Amino acid sequence: MLLATGRIDNVDQTAADFESPFATAVRMRKFDIAECLLAQGADVNHLSVNGVLSFPVDGSPVTVLAKVLLEEASLSSLACVSFLLKTGKASPYANTALNLTVLHSLAIRTSTAGGSNEDLGRRAFHRLNDEFRFSKEILNLRNSHGSTALENAVHNGKAALVEELLAAGAEWGVVLPNPTGSISPLEAAMKRLFLFPQGVRVEGDCPPKEKQLDEAFVRQRHICYMLCRKARERARESQEPVP
Repeated sequence: MLLATGRIDNVDQTAADFESPFATAVRMRKFDIAECLLAQGADVNHLSVNGVLSFPVDGSPVTVLAKVLLEEASLSSLACVSFLLKTGKASPYANTALNLTVLHSLAIRTSTAGGSNEDLGRRAFHRLNDEFRFSKEILNLRNSHGSTALENAVHNGKAALVEELLAAGAEWGVVLPNPTGSISPLEAAMKRLFLFPQGVRVEGDCPPKEKQLDEAFVRQRHICYMLCRKARERARESQEPVP
C-alpha cells in the first residue's frame, strides 16, 4: 500500500550501513514481502553492516547473501540462500571492493555445532556452485586481509568446506601473489593440529565441551589428511616420466 501511494520512492532507502528492507525480509524469512520489494526494484546486492538481527559495528559491508552465509547454518538459512539465488541477480561477491566472495563468508562463519553444521555448509556450497560455477580466480581470490576462502576454511576447521573447495579446484599451496606472506593451507592445517586445542572455540556444555573438542580434533585431522593427500598426488605427478 505504501508503495502504491507513492509514499516510498526508494525501496532500498535506509540509514547508513544498515541493511535494506529487502535484506531484512529475507533474513527474517518473510519471502512474500521480499518478493513484493523485489518487484519494486529492490537491490539484491545492497551492501550493509548492521541489521535487525546483527550489529557487528566493526564489520565490513556485505550483501544479504553473504550475511545469510555468515549466520549459523540451519535449514531455514538454506531456504534464504535458495531464494536469493532464484532471483538470478545475486552476486558471487560479498563486497567487490574488498575482494570478498560468498565463499569467504561461508568459510569465515564460526560455529561449534559440529557435524550437522558441516553438512549444511556443504549443501550451501553445492547450491552456490550450481549457480555461480566458481572459476579458479574466485576460488583462489585473496580478500583485503590477504586470505583465500580455503585458508579461512582451514583456520576455522571446516572440513566439509575444505573438501568441497579442493574438489572444485582451489589451490592448496601458496596462492600468488602473496603480499602478506601467508603460509600454505597445508602448513596452516599441520600447525593448528600440532597446537590443538589452541584457538578452538568451545561454547556452552551442550554437547559437552569434551565432545566438542573431540569432534573439532577429528575435523582438523581430516583436513590435514586431505591436504597431505593432495601434496602426495602432486609429488607423484612430478616424478612421472615424460612420454
